[in-house]
Amino acid sequence: MREQATAWGAQAMTLIRLGEVEAAREAFDSQIGFLRDIAAADNSGQVPLQAAVIRAGRALGLAGLGEAARGYLDEGVTLARDIAARQPDDTDARLQFASALSTLATVAGRDGDSATIRAALTEAAETLRGAGAAGRHDLVVVLARLGDTALAADDVTAAGDAYREAQDLAETALTEAGDDPAAVTVAQRDLILALNAQGQLEGTRGDLRVAYDAFAQAIAVARDLRALAGDTAYPDPSFAELLARQATYGIFVSEDEAAETAARAALDLLPDSPAATRALAHALMFKGDTDAARAIYDPLMANEEGRAAVLSDFAALAFLGRQATLMDELRDIAAE
Repeated sequence: MREQATAWGAQAMTLIRLGEVEAAREAFDSQIGFLRDIAAADNSGQVPLQAAVIRAGRALGLAGLGEAARGYLDEGVTLARDIAARQPDDTDARLQFASALSTLATVAGRDGDSATIRAALTEAAETLRGAGAAGRHDLVVVLARLGDTALAADDVTAAGDAYREAQDLAETALTEAGDDPAAVTVAQRDLILALNAQGQLEGTRGDLRVAYDAFAQAIAVARDLRALAGDTAYPDPSFAELLARQATYGIFVSEDEAAETAARAALDLLPDSPAATRALAHALMFKGDTDAARAIYDPLMANEEGRAAVLSDFAALAFLGRQATLMDELRDIAAE
């Protein structure tokens, strides 16, 4: 019976890849029916049943069958919770339970069910805190997602708490990694994730210096990561986005030299980055290189999207007390 269940599961995943979603659902139903019968006769069958229903829920949820997916995921979470409760000292059981909750949050996100997302991630975080170092990486990821969810709900305090805990965990992991390259790489990625999230939160709060410092620290860690594990360890587009954020916030806090350096580095990696392009123009303007700044601004001001972005930046800079003659000139041109 187990072999037949495995065959149904393999068939279901093949059908998912082929886009035959309804047929895949029927195959999953058959597989899970077999596994439920096994689990009813023998408690040891609950583990493969839990894995199968989570796999089915994830696959069907990503394929757009939300109702069927949620049914499977609810069953999988309940099974995983029961297994973890019966084996409180089993780290693997905790990790599996947290993974089930994270999958539920992902599928709920496709349905816009923010309450389920937050509840599932909160329980996942609490579960992973009990897993010690083995669950640390997963906990950082869950906390970052939990912070994002809280921020989307305008709960800035909860978002800050989640991001700070993620940063603390990543810093601890990096300290404990020692000379283990694999452990260092994981910890560095986690720290970048936490610092980037913290920077964006502080930017939302209006604490621009703290945001700038967070992005600068994230970039320093990303440089170390790329030096250790190669540029693909933190790919060019992601690194360029970080650099563009540092450049933008550098302008906000009058770090024009650093902003220019970061903007140029971002554009070397991602030449079409709108944020880095504008930050470079702003930096040159504030440094007094008006002609070079104008050469960048002119094509931006020539189209509606670019003009709106530049003028929005100017409004933010004026609010912060930063002003330049070229800003007035470009505003006047835009008003004509």
